[in-house]
Amino acid sequence: MGRGRGGFRDEGRRMGFRRSRGDYGPVLARELDSTYDEKVNRNYANSIFVGNLTYDCTPEDLRDHFSEVGEVVRADIITSRGHHRGMGTVEFTNSDDVDEAIRRFDGSYLMDRQVFVRQDNPPPESARERPPTRDRKERKPAGQYGQSQYPTYEVFVANLPYSINWQALKDMFKECGNVIRADVELDRNGYSRGFGTAIFGTPEEMQAAIERYNGFELEGRVLDVREGRNAPGPEPVAPAPEPEAPEAPEAPQTKVLTEGVVGGGERNNMIYCSNLPFSTATSDLYDLFETIGKVNNAELKYDAHGQPIGVAVIEYANIEDADVCIERLNSYNYGGCDLDISYAKHE
Repeated sequence: MGRGRGGFRDEGRRMGFRRSRGDYGPVLARELDSTYDEKVNRNYANSIFVGNLTYDCTPEDLRDHFSEVGEVVRADIITSRGHHRGMGTVEFTNSDDVDEAIRRFDGSYLMDRQVFVRQDNPPPESARERPPTRDRKERKPAGQYGQSQYPTYEVFVANLPYSINWQALKDMFKECGNVIRADVELDRNGYSRGFGTAIFGTPEEMQAAIERYNGFELEGRVLDVREGRNAPGPEPVAPAPEPEAPEAPEAPQTKVLTEGVVGGGERNNMIYCSNLPFSTATSDLYDLFETIGKVNNAELKYDAHGQPIGVAVIEYANIEDADVCIERLNSYNYGGCDLDISYAKHE
């Protein structure tokens, strides 16, 4: 007999759960719950995140279900202070099984509940320094990239979404030609300053990139793409003038979505999340909150000095996903911090 959708039946008690009042899920029996260190010290490249689980789903249920794809190294239920959060992770022996698990099981039913399956991503660490980023690289003058002494052609990109890193920027411009190198400028704290550059080998590729992406809307921001300072002109005798300072701020600032927004609002499709780890990036917001549903926009909030304050505003495509987000992720332990999530409102 199938288990009830989101219910808590005698079968759940036999499997090691006990009900606790005042929380969103039952307490998972200690023998079924792994330690925090055991959960986070896994190979994320070989792991999947599974959301919208019933509260009576156990690690063994996850292991049995996803063993159809390949060998499972470990399976865990995500908990907060011992309480089942309706989420889990499964680690395989290789990344190919991850792709296959997402293809086969995203949107499928597990124990009478439709689940979503995503690539697993490590949470930002609040207790120790974020791993070194590869976004900032040593700048070299035109014609000095790699071993080539041929001219190179640079495009400057302003008004980039803060979630875009150097790899995403390089991938974006690949359709315009061979991208020799891409950079996103970071502040001293490792956060994107909202602008970057891409280097091409020919002027035709540079012009194609400008024509393709100048004025292009990306994550709600309109890109400003033009020739960079290292793009050789038709008369290279005189150096090209420095471009004007980009419109992007020198440090991350509170933006339109977050401006004047607080928590504790009436039911709507925007949520207010506080107590985030200060190392959280915008891309982390999309990774976390799109496990619930489509996110139209997500922005971190910063103080007057451009420093993170552990607050974000997330706009879902529909109000039902905001409901589920509050139900599932409020008090969820993320990067060592218990999130505080409510509906957003303007002061």
